[in-house]
Amino acid sequence: MKESVPMCFGCGRDNPIGLKLVFREENDLYVSDFSPLPEHQGYPGMVHGGIICAILDEAMGRLVWSQGCDSFTARLETRFKKPVPIEHPIRVQARQVSQGRAGTLLEARILLENGQVAAEAKGTYLKAKGNTGR
Repeated sequence: MKESVPMCFGCGRDNPIGLKLVFREENDLYVSDFSPLPEHQGYPGMVHGGIICAILDEAMGRLVWSQGCDSFTARLETRFKKPVPIEHPIRVQARQVSQGRAGTLLEARILLENGQVAAEAKGTYLKAKGNTGR
């Protein structure tokens, strides 16, 4: 498993305001468990929608990166289904759907501690220009 980029907002260990997500492979999924903090809220007691998008994007982008490809998000479509409470554990799961000349298509979802899907996303990731892999 590849190490994180130190100052990455999503996974960087050295970013003082980052999420510090740690990923692992689990049953053909790329997974991270996380407990949102009060500083991640929008409306009182609920995680800000932008933070939810960042978590979903990070899971999909890290999955591609773990396969040795520097990429960027070309498209991200998010569907919010339930509020995500702060200070309660959540799980983000990502999986690759397909890979082709037009990029890599992935899906991700955030699960609440009761297993309900709170948000889901589809994303297309393109190789960064000049990428030769790792």
